Amino acid sequence: MISPTYAVGMRITVTGTSSVTLPAECVRVNFTVGFAGDDREPVVADTATLVGRVRSRLEEAVGAGSARELRISGLRTSTTPVDARARTAPRFSAEARGSVVLVNLDAMAALLGELASTAGVNITWLDWRLLDATVAEAQPRALADAFAQARQRAEWIARAAGLGTVEAVSVQDGGGIQPGGRQMARSFSAAESGPSIDLDPDDVDLTASLTVEFDAS
Repeated sequence: MISPTYAVGMRITVTGTSSVTLPAECVRVNFTVGFAGDDREPVVADTATLVGRVRSRLEEAVGAGSARELRISGLRTSTTPVDARARTAPRFSAEARGSVVLVNLDAMAALLGELASTAGVNITWLDWRLLDATVAEAQPRALADAFAQARQRAEWIARAAGLGTVEAVSVQDGGGIQPGGRQMARSFSAAESGPSIDLDPDDVDLTASLTVEFDAS
C-alpha cells in the first residue's frame, strides 16, 4: 500500500517598512512666557499680563485660520532660596509653557519674529509637520509599500525553503509616525519692516511598519 504524501508548509513572519518624505506644511511652535526678579509680586503680575497678551495674539491667528491647537499652561512659580555664603537674595520666577500649530507658512516668520522680539517670550523648539489631509493621502501609500515589501521577502524565504506560494494570515501594525524635524529656534532679528525669524523648514518622513505572518506551502 502506498501512503499519500502531503506538502509540508511553514509559517513565515517578516516585517516590511516604508517611508515617504514630504516637505513640511505646518509647524508646532513650543514656547515659554515668563519673568524672574527679586520681588515676587511684580514678577507674577507681569508674567500673568504677558501671558494674556500672548494668548490674545495667538487667538487672533487661530481666528484668522493661520493657526490651530493653541495650548498655554497655567502659571508656575518658583523661588531660588537665599545663599548665605554667596550673600544672594532669594530670586522669584514665574512661567507658563505653550504651543501652537501654525498652518500658514507664509505668515509664520513674521508672527514668530513678533513673539520672539517680545521681552519675556522664549521660542524653544519648532516641530515641522504635515497637514492632516496630506497624512491621510500619503499613509495608505506607505502602508501598501510596507506590505508589498513584507510579501516579497516572505516569497524569497519560501523559495529558499523549497516552497511555493505564500498567503498572509495576520498583520500587526507597527504604527505610522510623523516625527517631523525638531529644530531649535534660532537667528531672530528685527528688520526695518518689523521683527522676523530666519527659518529652515525640514522635510517630514511619514513611515509605516507592518509585521506580517504568511503561510507558505
